[in-house]
Amino acid sequence: MRKYFSLCFWFFALTLAGQQLIYREIELSEGLRINRMSQDSFGFIWMATNKGVVVYDGYDDQMVLRHTPHEIDFICHHKGLIYAGSHGGDIFILNAETRKAIDTLHSFTRFPISDIEFTASDSVIVSSYGDGVYMLLGDKVISKLSALSSVDIYDMVLKQNGELFLASDKGIDIFKSSSKGFVKKGIVENLPDYIIVKMCLNQNDDITAATYDKSVFKIEGPEMRIRTIYQNPKNEKIHNLVHHRENLFIHAGNRILDHHDGQSTVLNLSENQQRATSLFVDNENNLWLATGKSTVLKSNLYFMNFRLNLRHEVQAILYHNLTFFLGTEKGIYKNSAITASESEAILPAENITVLRLIGNYIWIGTFSNGLFLYEPTTRKVIKIGKLLGLDDNTILDMEKVAKNVVEISTLAGVKSMAIDARGLPTPGNKSIDDVLTAYVFDIYVDKQGNKWYGKDRNGIGLISTQGKFEIKSILNQGDGKKYKLGSVYSIAEGNDSSVYFASVDLGIVRYTSGKWYIVPNTFSIKNHISSLVRFGNNQMLVIRTSTTDIIDLGDNHVLPFANQGYKDNIIPFLNNYTHAGNDIYFCAGGDVVRFSPAHGVYKKHPVTLLEKIEVNLESVPRHTSAFSQQQNNLRFTFTAGWISNPVSIQYAYKLHGFDTEWRVTRDRVVSYPHLRPGNYTFVVKASENNYFSDEPIAKYTFRIHRAFYTTWWFFSLLALVTGLLFYWLQQKQKNMALLKSELARKMVETELINLKSQLDPHFLFNTLNTLIGLIEEDPQRGIRFTENLTDFFRSLSQMGNKELVTLTEELSLLTSYRNILKERFGQNLVVFIHEEVHQRAGDILIPPMTLQMIVENAVKHNEVSRQKPLQVDIAIKGEYLIVSNQKNLKISRKISLGIGNHNILERYRFLGQKMPRIEEHDNVYTFLLPIIANVK
Repeated sequence: MRKYFSLCFWFFALTLAGQQLIYREIELSEGLRINRMSQDSFGFIWMATNKGVVVYDGYDDQMVLRHTPHEIDFICHHKGLIYAGSHGGDIFILNAETRKAIDTLHSFTRFPISDIEFTASDSVIVSSYGDGVYMLLGDKVISKLSALSSVDIYDMVLKQNGELFLASDKGIDIFKSSSKGFVKKGIVENLPDYIIVKMCLNQNDDITAATYDKSVFKIEGPEMRIRTIYQNPKNEKIHNLVHHRENLFIHAGNRILDHHDGQSTVLNLSENQQRATSLFVDNENNLWLATGKSTVLKSNLYFMNFRLNLRHEVQAILYHNLTFFLGTEKGIYKNSAITASESEAILPAENITVLRLIGNYIWIGTFSNGLFLYEPTTRKVIKIGKLLGLDDNTILDMEKVAKNVVEISTLAGVKSMAIDARGLPTPGNKSIDDVLTAYVFDIYVDKQGNKWYGKDRNGIGLISTQGKFEIKSILNQGDGKKYKLGSVYSIAEGNDSSVYFASVDLGIVRYTSGKWYIVPNTFSIKNHISSLVRFGNNQMLVIRTSTTDIIDLGDNHVLPFANQGYKDNIIPFLNNYTHAGNDIYFCAGGDVVRFSPAHGVYKKHPVTLLEKIEVNLESVPRHTSAFSQQQNNLRFTFTAGWISNPVSIQYAYKLHGFDTEWRVTRDRVVSYPHLRPGNYTFVVKASENNYFSDEPIAKYTFRIHRAFYTTWWFFSLLALVTGLLFYWLQQKQKNMALLKSELARKMVETELINLKSQLDPHFLFNTLNTLIGLIEEDPQRGIRFTENLTDFFRSLSQMGNKELVTLTEELSLLTSYRNILKERFGQNLVVFIHEEVHQRAGDILIPPMTLQMIVENAVKHNEVSRQKPLQVDIAIKGEYLIVSNQKNLKISRKISLGIGNHNILERYRFLGQKMPRIEEHDNVYTFLLPIIANVK
């Protein structure tokens, strides 16, 4: 028996390797070398490349500005606009939403653009390498800065107080904003070197700067004190500096260094990725590296993996007094830092399950030998051993529940132990396993002193001032229904005395003021929760099988992050995490993962961009909002900016004026054919956690005008003119009206007869071709085919000239037709009719041969073979009879006249019924037939 569901960890012999950068490699278009990156307000990544300007939306990269005379060196985003500076001095301005170039600034310099900054009054400051610094307003040059130490400017920083710092090969110049522009204030003294290539601002508005190959230093305070933070011992060329929250990332040589809490740690890349050309951190806390080989690497900064060279499973972790204690199957390893090169072994023969700091001692729970205590100062180990009986050697959890009481969960129940002020056990221990009949995974004491016990398959145990309780089921306030809790793996406290529970059967459950609430979108069959960890003022970390989530306890919004580096669908060890300063460390997949909440959650929802609007398959500008009655086939393309995990995105869309409810899809293209005249508004939003609440909405409002000859005033005018012309034949006009009505009815009947007459040659032509082929290949099958064909025509003749038949009759006809197709395709063709269709067939009417024609078209247009079988599904969903098939289009197809689909649509129209819809996606073709009730 084990406390924890195992996760494949590999432990080290005696040392820890460096910090491994766990990343996702993204392939871009061939031949791209990325010089710089930026991000727009939607969250998309813009790249300055050797071939132009590229934007990446999480799915694909798109070249939005190509064939520039020179490659693009610099790119930035400002108020919805993208500014791209070229090697030849041109500045291109693009609209981030439409991705169109709107202006080009050139002729003021022919030297490479090195940086662009923006003042509070929206003036543009442009630096160049070779021609100094210009100040622009709109497309006009206002001034050129004078008194520069050098015209070769590498970088600029504009501080909040209006001071402009210029880095060059002759140090750093300081300019101050004035009514006449910028005037020189002075230089930065006492620099470690005078070739300054990079600068950036930190959270305190201080400047961090880098020399060409010597060091990285800070310029602090108004006194501009110089403090070196990285010595660059190998004299590597420093390419990039990026400040992000509390971290500084240094791109030196082919290495990336993470400067965090006063220490610089190398982020190791794989050997084939040791060449980075650009470094960038986006607003979702992703670190981006451009490799110079048409690829970028993306790594999330909330979670930094420390790749360990491991041999055994890491089952427990504790941080105390600047030291990490890692419990494994073969004892405990004590490290001064997570990347320490040397380790001290403690209890090397024991299988460690739990580590807890209680008083001055580290309490150690083992798998088979009970309890041990370790005093870090003296390095003394005290063996307590077994606690209750024969089955209590395995310790599941330990918690200090009062000033002098510790409770320990074992396989034999929960043991209550008295301790002294130092954390040592004293006589008088007692068992409370008479209340807890199941294994306890987590013991938790809330602020009110209530003791909660997360149990295996039996919910929660509670000991409070009101007594002892077992809570196996809850009444959810969200829907008023009762649910079983099942196993509860982890417990944590939220705001306002709320307590959160990780239930295997329900996800996260919240208890507050005597009421229970199931937190939406936290349950998953495969993505189990192993730990709940409260951090900050209003947030909680949720460690799971496939994701690690952040929950905002104010609105219970769940922000999921795909696990990096370790395998999915393996439950990490339960409740084994530790706090180290502001960070949280936990073990997963062979790594120690550092979660840094100091980065903060600055983006909670994807922002959706409505990329393209098409009318009758032709793109139209966003400002176009009026269409004629013939322009009634619209298609919308959209993408959400959620770079962290774009494959998790779901979209909800709705066309006001047509849809009554939101539709949810993972597709990014939706179509609305044959819209009637009227006012419409298309709205779409995206969710990163499959729960749509207050996500930003993109919308487009338009109107389809009714043709003048179908308007009421046109008919009124026509009636008036007709009345004037035929005033003297007023009595005869009544007869003419009756005649017209009768004639219209006859015309409709004639149209229906003509439409149905198309069916026989359309079907007969295809069938005879098949029969000829079978007679030549297999005469016996040809005979069977002819017999089935006879049955089919017999069923067809029984329908007579009916405009509508029952679905039962239509299914009978389809069965005959399916038998015909079986002779040709055998098991490679399946027509699957859901049971509900048969049950309701007598209550539904349908134009004859509709299903047969849809199946026939599916066979006609798609490949049907053993390698690529075809399945047609017939089901009922809501108000529609749905016929769908997977698309596997023939490589060489005959030209289709569209007679079948046109016939179906026209018959519904002439019968005055709701029009069918056709939805065509990448892999599925669906025909939605409105249900016509059989009124008996």
